[in-house]
Amino acid sequence: MRFEVSDTGIGMSEDFIFKIFDKFSQEQNTSNRQYEGTGLGMAISNDFIKLMGGKLIVESVKNQGTKCLFELTFEKGNINDLISTVEEVKEGAFKGKKVLLVEDNEMNRFIATRSLDYLGFETTEAENGLIATKLIKKQNFDLVLMDIQMPIMDGIEATKFIRENLQIQTPIIALTANAFKHDINLYLKIGMNDFMIKPFDENDLFIKIGSVLNLFDNNIKLKNLVTEKEKHYIKEKPLYDFSKYQKRNKIDNDFIKKMIVMFIDLVSVNTILLEKALENENVVIIKKIVHKLKPNIKLMGIISLNRNVKEILEFDLNSTITPKFKSNTQKIIHILRVTSESLKNSNLI
Repeated sequence: MRFEVSDTGIGMSEDFIFKIFDKFSQEQNTSNRQYEGTGLGMAISNDFIKLMGGKLIVESVKNQGTKCLFELTFEKGNINDLISTVEEVKEGAFKGKKVLLVEDNEMNRFIATRSLDYLGFETTEAENGLIATKLIKKQNFDLVLMDIQMPIMDGIEATKFIRENLQIQTPIIALTANAFKHDINLYLKIGMNDFMIKPFDENDLFIKIGSVLNLFDNNIKLKNLVTEKEKHYIKEKPLYDFSKYQKRNKIDNDFIKKMIVMFIDLVSVNTILLEKALENENVVIIKKIVHKLKPNIKLMGIISLNRNVKEILEFDLNSTITPKFKSNTQKIIHILRVTSESLKNSNLI
């Protein structure tokens, strides 16, 4: 297969093409340069393609544009292998089981509890790790869903306390927005049994719970889902999207209504905090608030903010605030408020 990407941009000189795969290469060496360099992108892309047995070729003409291309050889597949065999856990599959949900975000707890209720779990909630450790001392649970970043006592500290001080081996699944390998290794090293990346797909969570609890037996009936997802072609990105919640009959209007009310309250408080942090150019606070809001933005289907959230969370804490960082923050504030007002005026609440 041949992959080719081209543009009609500023192009590059022939001499610079030889340095294109060097990390952080920059053709303009002046301090007032107009364009950014390659950063790590080209070097990483080149390494990936080499690992797959290909070679990345760059062709460019100064002031005309650039073309990047590579070819990869794959084994010919079988069309029958493309059929999805995704499994779905049926309602009430875990009836009678007790789960401790440890999460500081009220909206996240509300949504997760609704999903756990569907599976038949008896759910106990805890707002932070300290409350969780006190609860787990007093009663037995079949499963713990543990958020990582929480005030007072985070998920790492709480898990260590449960495993080392309390000597309790109840299965623990980490709920985290951090998918880096070193983070995952840490979760498993301290005694967590598995992890879910937030925001997660509901059915993925169900399958993960079943796997951890070893309950995929005759009590849990699995069925194949539809092999092809519905495709929605829209001209503009919607402010919000609840279609994923409406796919399951178990989701009713009261659920959507309460979720919206929680979201509106969350936006009201956190957009003010973001404005103050932006005024004080406090990058740390802005990143913390956006990290907190990220799952809620995803859950509400506000896809127009995906790139802005990603760029803020990837911003270097040691860097001074940039115009782009500022505009990303301002857009998040604006879109959240517009979405909140739209929901207030909708017939959904």
